[in-house]
Formats: sequence, C-alpha cells, structure tokens
Amino acid sequence: MLLAILLTGGRATAQEPGDPAHDADVPTSPVVFDDATLFRVRGVSSFPADVRARAIVERLTAVAADPSVPVDSLRVVEADGILRILAGDRPIMAIIAADASLDQVRPATLASLHMARMRQAIVEYREARSASALRRGAVNALVGTLVMALAVFLLAWFWRWLDRLLKRLLQTRIQSVG
Repeated sequence: MLLAILLTGGRATAQEPGDPAHDADVPTSPVVFDDATLFRVRGVSSFPADVRARAIVERLTAVAADPSVPVDSLRVVEADGILRILAGDRPIMAIIAADASLDQVRPATLASLHMARMRQAIVEYREARSASALRRGAVNALVGTLVMALAVFLLAWFWRWLDRLLKRLLQTRIQSVG
C-alpha cells in the first residue's frame, strides 16, 4: 500500500501546473518597451501572450508618457489571489500564480521584480525624451553633419590635388615621348 501511495503521489506531482517540463510548452511573448525587453508573459486561449504583452506595453507607454504620474506611484496590490501592478489608480498588469510558476518564483517576488523593471524603464523613457536629452541629440546631429561636410570637402579637395599632381607628372612624360 505504501508503494502504491508513493507511485501515485509521484505521478500527481509530475502533472502539477508548476512542473517546469509542463511550463516549457506554454507560449510566452516578450514585453518590449522602448526597444528593450522587460520580461516575458504567458497567455491563455482567450487572451494570447502576444495580445497580453501588447496591452501591457500600451498601458506602460501611457503611464510613461504622462509626467503627472510619478514613478514612485507604481505599487503592487493583492486582491482575490491576483497581484496587480498599478501606477496610481491605473492598472498596468496582473500576475497570477501560473505566471510565477513559469519563472519558478513566488507571485509576490515576480510582481516586485516586474515592478522594479517597469520603474527603471519609465525613468529611462522619460530621460530619453527630456529637454536636455533632445538638445544633446540635436547638438550631436549638428556636429555629425558638420564633420561629414568637412570630410566630404577634404576628400574632394584631396582628389582635385591628386588629379592635378598626376596630370603634371603625366604631361612631362607625354612631352618627352613626343
């Protein structure tokens, strides 16, 4: 009887949803925000992973583009076994136990890691679009344009100089042959 309990217990744990072999078959999609992959999310049949990832990116972009929403307003709220990451009162994403089982961590740990990554992404997004960053980009573009124009001018001047030099050398040789 002990052998039967051990054998059936082993089968039951092998088929649990938290089993890494089972979760390896779950389709996931990356959450790509401002050309950086923040994390991956899984989906379900009625809400596929790519649709879920796109919705998270849209909500995160709306929060990042709104300077009235402080970065420190990001928080995790638990209700009914679901952890929600909010920016103020705006929902960004929800995390359930199945999401955490994919990364083999507790849901609270996964939520805090995702929230930290979102905070960092929002800060980088806002810094990249700040007035000083835009000025720096404009100055860099202007300097690059001037350097390129100078390089083209020097190259054209060098080729004209080389052409005149070669013509003089060839003219002396041509006259001597004639």
